[in-house]
Amino acid sequence: METSQRGFAWLLILIVLGLVVIGGGAYFVMRQNAQTQTLAYQPQTNTPAQTFVATSTEGAFLAKCPSATPVVDGKGNSSGARESTGHVWVDPYQYWQPAKNNDFLQINDCGAEIDADPATFIALDQYYSKDAKHVWIIQNPSEEGALRSALISGADPSTFTLIPDPHSGDPEGVSDKYTKDMNHVYAYGQLINGAEVKTFTIDDPLATTSMKTYSFPCLVDAHDAHNKYYRGAVVSNTYCHGV
Repeated sequence: METSQRGFAWLLILIVLGLVVIGGGAYFVMRQNAQTQTLAYQPQTNTPAQTFVATSTEGAFLAKCPSATPVVDGKGNSSGARESTGHVWVDPYQYWQPAKNNDFLQINDCGAEIDADPATFIALDQYYSKDAKHVWIIQNPSEEGALRSALISGADPSTFTLIPDPHSGDPEGVSDKYTKDMNHVYAYGQLINGAEVKTFTIDDPLATTSMKTYSFPCLVDAHDAHNKYYRGAVVSNTYCHGV
Protein backbone atom coordinates (compact mmCIF):
# COMPACT_ATOMS: atom_id res chain seq x y z
CA MET A 1 0.00 0.00 0.00
CA GLU A 2 2.80 2.40 0.97
CA THR A 3 4.64 1.55 -2.28
CA SER A 4 1.59 2.32 -4.43
CA GLN A 5 1.10 5.65 -2.62
CA ARG A 6 4.72 6.61 -3.28
CA GLY A 7 4.30 5.67 -6.94
CA PHE A 8 1.16 7.76 -7.20
CA ALA A 9 2.96 10.70 -5.58
CA TRP A 10 5.83 10.48 -8.05
CA LEU A 11 3.29 10.35 -10.89
CA LEU A 12 1.67 13.55 -9.62
CA ILE A 13 5.06 15.24 -9.38
CA LEU A 14 5.92 14.25 -12.95
CA ILE A 15 2.58 15.54 -14.20
CA VAL A 16 3.09 18.87 -12.41
CA LEU A 17 6.63 19.21 -13.79
CA GLY A 18 5.35 18.44 -17.29
CA LEU A 19 2.70 21.14 -17.03
CA VAL A 20 5.30 23.62 -15.81
CA VAL A 21 7.60 22.82 -18.75
CA ILE A 22 4.78 23.04 -21.30
CA GLY A 23 3.45 26.26 -19.79
CA GLY A 24 6.89 27.81 -19.70
CA GLY A 25 7.49 26.93 -23.33
CA ALA A 26 4.17 28.41 -24.38
CA TYR A 27 4.92 31.59 -22.43
CA PHE A 28 8.35 31.85 -24.09
CA VAL A 29 6.84 31.47 -27.59
CA MET A 30 4.12 34.05 -26.89
CA ARG A 31 6.67 36.48 -25.48
CA GLN A 32 8.91 36.02 -28.51
CA ASN A 33 5.99 36.62 -30.87
CA ALA A 34 4.99 39.72 -28.95
CA GLN A 35 8.55 41.02 -29.11
CA THR A 36 8.73 40.26 -32.82
CA GLN A 37 5.48 42.14 -33.49
CA THR A 38 6.67 45.08 -31.41
CA LEU A 39 9.98 45.25 -33.28
CA ALA A 40 8.24 44.93 -36.65
CA TYR A 41 5.85 47.81 -35.91
CA GLN A 42 6.91 51.09 -37.47
CA PRO A 43 4.90 54.07 -36.23
CA GLN A 44 3.65 56.37 -39.01
CA THR A 45 4.90 59.91 -39.08
CA ASN A 46 2.33 62.54 -39.96
CA THR A 47 4.03 64.95 -42.32
CA PRO A 48 2.33 68.36 -42.46
CA ALA A 49 0.86 69.17 -45.88
CA GLN A 50 2.85 71.66 -47.89
CA THR A 51 0.78 74.83 -48.00
CA PHE A 52 1.60 77.63 -50.43
CA VAL A 53 1.09 81.05 -48.93
CA ALA A 54 0.90 83.91 -51.38
CA THR A 55 2.65 86.86 -49.80
CA SER A 56 2.70 89.07 -52.88
CA THR A 57 0.39 92.07 -52.79
CA GLU A 58 -0.40 94.77 -55.25
CA GLY A 59 1.85 97.10 -53.32
CA ALA A 60 4.74 94.67 -53.55
CA PHE A 61 4.27 94.26 -57.29
CA LEU A 62 4.10 97.99 -57.82
CA ALA A 63 7.27 98.41 -55.79
CA LYS A 64 9.06 95.92 -58.05
CA CYS A 65 7.47 97.36 -61.18
CA PRO A 66 7.24 101.12 -60.55
CA SER A 67 5.99 101.87 -64.07
CA ALA A 68 2.81 99.79 -63.46
CA THR A 69 -0.43 101.50 -62.48
CA PRO A 70 -3.58 99.82 -61.10
CA VAL A 71 -6.46 99.49 -63.53
CA VAL A 72 -9.58 101.08 -62.03
CA ASP A 73 -13.21 100.37 -62.85
CA GLY A 74 -15.85 102.89 -63.86
CA LYS A 75 -16.33 103.94 -60.25
CA GLY A 76 -12.64 104.48 -59.66
CA ASN A 77 -12.13 101.32 -57.60
CA SER A 78 -8.83 99.49 -58.03
CA SER A 79 -9.08 96.13 -59.78
CA GLY A 80 -6.81 93.09 -59.75
CA ALA A 81 -4.99 94.19 -62.90
CA ARG A 82 -2.11 96.57 -63.58
CA GLU A 83 -0.90 98.23 -66.77
CA SER A 84 2.69 98.98 -67.62
CA THR A 85 4.34 100.08 -70.86
CA GLY A 86 1.62 98.66 -73.11
CA HIS A 87 1.14 95.43 -71.13
CA VAL A 88 -1.52 94.15 -68.74
CA TRP A 89 -0.50 92.23 -65.63
CA VAL A 90 -2.29 90.23 -62.94
CA ASP A 91 -1.14 88.51 -59.77
CA PRO A 92 0.06 84.99 -60.78
CA TYR A 93 -0.60 83.64 -57.30
CA GLN A 94 -4.34 83.89 -57.91
CA TYR A 95 -4.19 80.91 -60.29
CA TRP A 96 -3.57 77.16 -60.15
CA GLN A 97 -0.62 77.24 -62.52
CA PRO A 98 1.38 80.47 -62.35
CA ALA A 99 3.44 79.59 -65.39
CA LYS A 100 3.63 80.49 -69.05
CA ASN A 101 0.62 79.02 -70.83
CA ASN A 102 -2.44 80.22 -72.74
CA ASP A 103 -3.25 82.67 -69.96
CA PHE A 104 0.15 84.15 -69.22
CA LEU A 105 2.61 85.40 -71.80
CA GLN A 106 5.37 85.88 -69.24
CA ILE A 107 5.89 86.23 -65.51
CA ASN A 108 8.28 88.70 -63.97
CA ASP A 109 8.44 91.33 -61.26
CA CYS A 110 5.41 93.10 -62.71
CA GLY A 111 3.27 89.98 -62.30
CA ALA A 112 1.81 87.63 -64.91
CA GLU A 113 1.16 89.22 -68.29
CA ILE A 114 -2.17 88.32 -69.89
CA ASP A 115 -2.75 88.57 -73.62
CA ALA A 116 -4.97 91.62 -73.32
CA ASP A 117 -5.09 94.72 -75.48
CA PRO A 118 -4.22 97.71 -73.27
CA ALA A 119 -5.97 100.07 -75.67
CA THR A 120 -9.37 98.44 -75.12
CA PHE A 121 -8.83 96.80 -71.73
CA ILE A 122 -11.30 97.91 -69.04
CA ALA A 123 -12.11 96.69 -65.53
CA LEU A 124 -15.77 95.96 -64.84
CA ASP A 125 -15.05 95.74 -61.12
CA GLN A 126 -12.16 94.49 -58.98
CA TYR A 127 -12.59 90.91 -60.23
CA TYR A 128 -13.67 90.99 -63.88
CA SER A 129 -12.39 92.77 -66.98
CA LYS A 130 -12.48 92.61 -70.75
CA ASP A 131 -10.92 93.96 -73.89
CA ALA A 132 -12.23 93.97 -77.46
CA LYS A 133 -11.66 90.22 -77.91
CA HIS A 134 -11.58 88.50 -74.51
CA VAL A 135 -13.00 88.45 -71.00
CA TRP A 136 -10.78 87.98 -67.96
CA ILE A 137 -11.15 87.18 -64.29
CA ILE A 138 -8.33 89.25 -62.85
CA GLN A 139 -8.66 88.68 -59.12
CA ASN A 140 -9.94 85.81 -57.03
CA PRO A 141 -13.42 86.42 -55.53
CA SER A 142 -13.43 82.99 -53.90
CA GLU A 143 -12.02 82.05 -50.51
CA GLU A 144 -11.70 78.39 -51.51
CA GLY A 145 -8.42 78.19 -53.36
CA ALA A 146 -6.88 79.57 -56.51
CA LEU A 147 -8.60 80.17 -59.81
CA ARG A 148 -8.34 77.75 -62.72
CA SER A 149 -7.79 80.33 -65.41
CA ALA A 150 -7.43 84.05 -65.98
CA LEU A 151 -9.16 83.86 -69.37
CA ILE A 152 -12.91 83.20 -69.32
CA SER A 153 -12.88 80.93 -72.32
CA GLY A 154 -15.66 81.47 -74.87
CA ALA A 155 -17.14 84.54 -73.18
CA ASP A 156 -18.44 87.25 -75.51
CA PRO A 157 -16.87 90.59 -74.49
CA SER A 158 -19.49 92.66 -76.30
CA THR A 159 -22.33 91.27 -74.13
CA PHE A 160 -20.45 90.12 -71.01
CA THR A 161 -21.79 91.78 -67.90
CA LEU A 162 -22.00 91.55 -64.13
CA ILE A 163 -25.21 90.28 -62.54
CA PRO A 164 -27.06 92.41 -59.98
CA ASP A 165 -27.11 90.86 -56.53
CA PRO A 166 -29.38 92.54 -53.97
CA HIS A 167 -27.88 90.36 -51.24
CA SER A 168 -24.28 91.24 -52.00
CA GLY A 169 -22.17 93.05 -49.47
CA ASP A 170 -20.38 94.63 -52.42
CA PRO A 171 -21.01 98.39 -52.53
CA GLU A 172 -21.59 98.10 -56.28
CA GLY A 173 -24.48 95.68 -55.67
CA VAL A 174 -23.30 92.99 -58.08
CA SER A 175 -22.36 89.36 -57.67
CA ASP A 176 -18.67 88.58 -57.35
CA LYS A 177 -19.40 84.93 -58.11
CA TYR A 178 -21.78 84.88 -61.09
CA THR A 179 -21.46 86.69 -64.43
CA LYS A 180 -23.06 86.26 -67.84
CA ASP A 181 -23.00 87.12 -71.51
CA MET A 182 -25.72 86.84 -74.16
CA ASN A 183 -25.66 83.03 -74.22
CA HIS A 184 -23.98 81.75 -71.06
CA VAL A 185 -23.74 82.07 -67.29
CA TYR A 186 -20.42 81.68 -65.46
CA ALA A 187 -19.42 80.94 -61.88
CA TYR A 188 -15.95 82.11 -60.84
CA GLY A 189 -15.15 82.39 -64.56
CA GLN A 190 -16.21 78.82 -65.36
CA LEU A 191 -19.10 78.05 -67.69
CA ILE A 192 -22.27 76.68 -66.05
CA ASN A 193 -23.52 74.17 -68.59
CA GLY A 194 -27.22 74.52 -69.30
CA ALA A 195 -27.88 77.61 -67.21
CA GLU A 196 -30.60 79.79 -68.75
CA VAL A 197 -29.45 83.38 -69.10
CA LYS A 198 -32.88 85.02 -69.26
CA THR A 199 -34.17 83.54 -66.01
CA PHE A 200 -30.94 83.25 -64.04
CA THR A 201 -31.37 85.02 -60.70
CA ILE A 202 -29.18 85.45 -57.62
CA ASP A 203 -30.78 84.21 -54.38
CA ASP A 204 -30.24 84.99 -50.74
CA PRO A 205 -27.02 83.15 -49.75
CA LEU A 206 -28.91 81.58 -46.81
CA ALA A 207 -31.68 80.18 -49.00
CA THR A 208 -32.17 76.41 -48.93
CA THR A 209 -34.07 73.66 -50.69
CA SER A 210 -34.89 70.04 -49.90
CA MET A 211 -33.72 66.97 -51.80
CA LYS A 212 -35.23 63.55 -51.13
CA THR A 213 -31.84 61.85 -50.88
CA TYR A 214 -30.65 64.16 -48.10
CA SER A 215 -31.99 64.47 -44.57
CA PHE A 216 -30.76 68.07 -44.25
CA PRO A 217 -31.52 71.26 -46.22
CA CYS A 218 -29.31 72.13 -49.20
CA LEU A 219 -27.94 75.64 -49.70
CA VAL A 220 -28.99 77.53 -52.83
CA ASP A 221 -27.45 80.81 -54.02
CA ALA A 222 -29.01 81.13 -57.51
CA HIS A 223 -31.67 79.63 -59.73
CA ASP A 224 -33.11 79.69 -63.24
CA ALA A 225 -36.34 78.30 -64.68
CA HIS A 226 -34.96 74.76 -64.62
CA ASN A 227 -32.43 74.35 -61.81
CA LYS A 228 -31.20 75.60 -58.48
CA TYR A 229 -27.49 76.28 -58.00
CA TYR A 230 -24.89 76.58 -55.31
CA ARG A 231 -21.45 77.93 -56.20
CA GLY A 232 -22.12 77.15 -59.84
CA ALA A 233 -23.15 73.51 -59.34
CA VAL A 234 -26.69 72.24 -59.85
CA VAL A 235 -28.30 71.28 -56.56
CA SER A 236 -29.75 67.80 -57.07
CA ASN A 237 -30.30 64.40 -55.53
CA THR A 238 -26.59 63.74 -56.08
CA TYR A 239 -25.19 67.11 -55.01
CA CYS A 240 -26.07 69.03 -51.87
CA HIS A 241 -24.03 71.43 -49.79
CA GLY A 242 -25.57 71.31 -46.33
CA VAL A 243 -26.17 74.25 -44.07
